[in-house]
Amino acid sequence: MTRAALVLIVVAVIALVLVLMRRGWVSRARQQGQIVAPPPVPAALLSSGAGRNAGGYAGRYLGTTVEGDWLGRVVVHDLGVPSSASVSVFAEGLRIHRPQSASFFIPTPALQAVRLDNAACGKAYGPGGVVVVTWSLGTQTVDTAIRLDDVRTHSKLVADIQPMCAAKEGAVQ
Repeated sequence: MTRAALVLIVVAVIALVLVLMRRGWVSRARQQGQIVAPPPVPAALLSSGAGRNAGGYAGRYLGTTVEGDWLGRVVVHDLGVPSSASVSVFAEGLRIHRPQSASFFIPTPALQAVRLDNAACGKAYGPGGVVVVTWSLGTQTVDTAIRLDDVRTHSKLVADIQPMCAAKEGAVQ
């Protein structure tokens, strides 16, 4: 075989893999069509910087998965797209601000639990390397994973969110 033929075979295999990945993503979005969109950030919170953590916790939004399935990424409503993010904690809920993707809001009544974990969204980290927030998105319970720029502040973010879940029995893990 000539070098050109080998290059064409490699390019064809890469193209096939990309097409199959895209088909999987579209198929998963179709299956998750019943999942409602997360609420937008309330206008009052956009204008006020009155959150418990001024400026928010900077880090990376890893994604949202179906509760208990760290590989079951939710792809609808832009929830499957990892991006840089900041998390702000308000009495009304959590604001997940994502400059490259749609920001969203997790209302306090929807919060179920918060924990430190070592894996989320198909990636493994060290012990306590990810903050996972479990919440209700319509009728679906989901886990949203965030990895802060300063991993030492993970426990502080968990401590800020825990009181919002504490009223629900068994919410703090």
